[in-house]
Amino acid sequence: MTRACIDCCGPISARNRSGRCKSCNLKWVQSSPEIEQRRVAAVRASMERPEWKAKQRAALSHYHKRKIATDPVYRQMMVERGRRVHGDGIGNRIRPAGSEARARAGQKITDAKLAWCPPDKRDQYRQLVYNRHFRASEAKAIILDQIKVDQERFHNRLSPFERQEMALQKGAGLTEGYSKVTLGGVRRA
Repeated sequence: MTRACIDCCGPISARNRSGRCKSCNLKWVQSSPEIEQRRVAAVRASMERPEWKAKQRAALSHYHKRKIATDPVYRQMMVERGRRVHGDGIGNRIRPAGSEARARAGQKITDAKLAWCPPDKRDQYRQLVYNRHFRASEAKAIILDQIKVDQERFHNRLSPFERQEMALQKGAGLTEGYSKVTLGGVRRA
């Protein structure tokens, strides 16, 4: 006994659970945004697995090596692409030490690696790491403790009114029933 598809009335088997033929079922699944989102999430999750990435990297590497070895036109195209992307390979030799470009690059690297450290504490961090031979993690802990002590010291020097103004600037609101900024009328953020 055959059944009929609920969309196109085509024949379907008795074991069919969707009630649709194969082509109608695919159209239905692809038209559903929830199912599409789940499918995209599953594909992205599988692509994040390290073993999948390693497998893809190996397959692409094998493909490029074979193609470069057998196809001179492809090899020349890849050489040109490499020159376009990486320049002529001389790198810092055209930018001598102390040049403006190298100084900017060094500052960007420092800003990225020491983003956690305020600029005024970076020399102290470097001294701990390079002169006193602390590990980077230990030096970071020391600097962060010093920052916390400095903040507490600064906070203790402020009058209660100044602390209240700072709290308001950081987004603290007034408590119920107070229309003016008064001592005791500020909620902590």
